[in-house]
Amino acid sequence: MVATSKPVPTPKVVRVEAVPVEVGGAGVVVELDAPVPRRWLKALKREMSRAEGMQVASAKFDGYFVYIHGVALDPPSAARRVSGMLATVQAG
Repeated sequence: MVATSKPVPTPKVVRVEAVPVEVGGAGVVVELDAPVPRRWLKALKREMSRAEGMQVASAKFDGYFVYIHGVALDPPSAARRVSGMLATVQAG
């Protein structure tokens, strides 16, 4: 008998907030409704490496939160860019 694994549910985004940082650019906090599965984390990092203004950013994950720092965009643009990346990751 072959063991099958259940698909990992995709967390839903509760909110996205971007704040300016002193050295320029923005930091973004994403709140999710469930802890971040590893495959979701990898997909987000892959999207970040492709997105303009996000190549040097890094993401830290803590339970229901994703902290993205080093975004080379102003806060409104950073929030839009991250929201777009999240939509891509959610679509799978």
